[in-house]
Amino acid sequence: MRRLSSQIFIGQVLILVATMLVGFALFAKEQRTQLDVQYEDRALTVAQAAAADTEIRECLTPGAEPCGSLVQQIASEMQRNTGATYIVVIDMDRVRHSHPDPAEIGQKVTEPLVTKPSVDIDPGSLGRSANGKTPVYALDGKTQVGEVSAGILESSVTSALWSVLPVYAEWFAVALLIGAAASWLLAHRLKKRTFGLELDEIAKL
Repeated sequence: MRRLSSQIFIGQVLILVATMLVGFALFAKEQRTQLDVQYEDRALTVAQAAAADTEIRECLTPGAEPCGSLVQQIASEMQRNTGATYIVVIDMDRVRHSHPDPAEIGQKVTEPLVTKPSVDIDPGSLGRSANGKTPVYALDGKTQVGEVSAGILESSVTSALWSVLPVYAEWFAVALLIGAAASWLLAHRLKKRTFGLELDEIAKL
């Protein structure tokens, strides 16, 4: 039979470990939620930057001269510079003018265009991503001429999460060690107070 002090110490350590694991899981979940929000905002910022580009706005304006692959070139360059997974420019007829997959350029999207900035998690053909969408306006700033959708794959969010979790895991481990040391001291003090008697010996008194 384990000593009384050992039983107290082991019991408290098990409680500490279980509490720490639950706390770390909840913390990781909260961190993931915050990262999703951050990456959605980042995707929206990229979309807004593309929607503000003068050449893209001119190309989408009805009656403008054909721009060929100019929109795709601009979107691809912005994609490289910002680290976005995709930047899709769509006109009012819901036709894509840019896409990471060239085969999708000239194809129509099925969903309606947004009329105000929005963010969400999009399942998408390229994979689940943090997405930001915003309308594109003509140079007059009033007439909507299309939409820009930008996204960052969820795998990037997951990588960012795994890059920060080890640091916090170390803090949780330190807290666990401090708690275990405190438990050992408490068990040691209780042993002194009972003069080293075990449970069966106390029961006989």
